[in-house]
Amino acid sequence: MIDAVAITIAQGYMLARVRLTSHPSPVVRLAAARDAMAWDGALLKRELTVFRQERERLTAKQRPHYTAKWLRTYLGLLSIGRTKDSMA
Repeated sequence: MIDAVAITIAQGYMLARVRLTSHPSPVVRLAAARDAMAWDGALLKRELTVFRQERERLTAKQRPHYTAKWLRTYLGLLSIGRTKDSMA
């Protein structure tokens, strides 16, 4: 029952967000876009927190092994992202 109520509230919120993004006023559309980005960012943070907690629960032997080549590639991509952020 509680899940059904939570889902209904979430669907109502999503419907309101969609309607605001097609509003004739550019200010309202901009506010809706900002809200959508903040919402998506909050969801990503929650997902990352859950992912990290799941990884921390695993023992070192159960955690995935990443090769040195994969780590270099990943860190290279991170540095490219930081460079783009600093340029903006």
